[in-house]
This record gives sequence, structure tokens and C-alpha cells, in this order.
Amino acid sequence: TQSLQVAVLTDFCNECGNCATFCPTAGAPYRDKPRLYLDRDDFEAQNDNAFMLLGGGAIEARLAGETLRVEVDGAVVCTTPQATVRLDPATWEVMEARAGAAADGEVPLEACLAAYFLLVSLGEAAPFLPGGAGPAGTRVGHPGYGD
Repeated sequence: TQSLQVAVLTDFCNECGNCATFCPTAGAPYRDKPRLYLDRDDFEAQNDNAFMLLGGGAIEARLAGETLRVEVDGAVVCTTPQATVRLDPATWEVMEARAGAAADGEVPLEACLAAYFLLVSLGEAAPFLPGGAGPAGTRVGHPGYGD
């Protein structure tokens, strides 16, 4: 319901907390908002609220200790430990579903939808972000400095 949202670029955040004072959205962004990692090692070290753009219309998310992947190839393909699900992006109807290695009952898709909307929103608002395809442990400098 908020007109503005924030995704924290963790490589540029020192977790000082100043954003909680002046942020136009609710909460303390460095803690509450989606945390976008540009560095593979930093992403892998997280247990929750971590997202990483992979390029080519894909994003990974780590939520509650589980990693999921969302890819857009005409359909929205969400791969979790429980299942791989193809969704129609216009209607959100399930087009296909296959059980995964950890299949056990229902497959919650809320995390997939959150990752999808973050992927689409960042593609529109911040197309300059790298896709995360570089080697692990690389750091990304400020986009305005150097070549």
C-alpha cells in the first residue's frame, strides 16, 4: 500500500541506522527491507531476507534458511527445495508443478512472488545493477567512479 519502497544495497550500507530517520517508507530499511547482495560470498553467508540478482531475468532469495530461485522466461518459474512451479505472470495461475527433493505438503509461493516483484522492480528502477554473474568474492564499486 506504500507508494515508495526500498531495497537495501548491502554493499553500500554500513548499517548505521540513519535511514530509519529519513526513509519515506515505514521501518528501518537496513533491517526490515529486502537486502540486495551484489557479492556472492556475502549472499551465501546470510540466512534470511537476502536477495541476489543473477542476470538473464533471474534472482535468488534466501528466506528463513531456504534458498529459492525465480526466473522469468515468459512464465515465472519458481524453484524451491519443495517444488518447481511455473506461473502465468498475467493470472498467477499454476501452469505446471513438479515436486522437489524436499517435497512435503504445501508449497508457499509468497516468497516467490516477493522475489519476482523485486526482480521486475529493480529491472525497471535500477537497470545499472549488475546481474551477479561475476566470480564469488568480487566487490562492485560506485557506478559513478572509474570504468
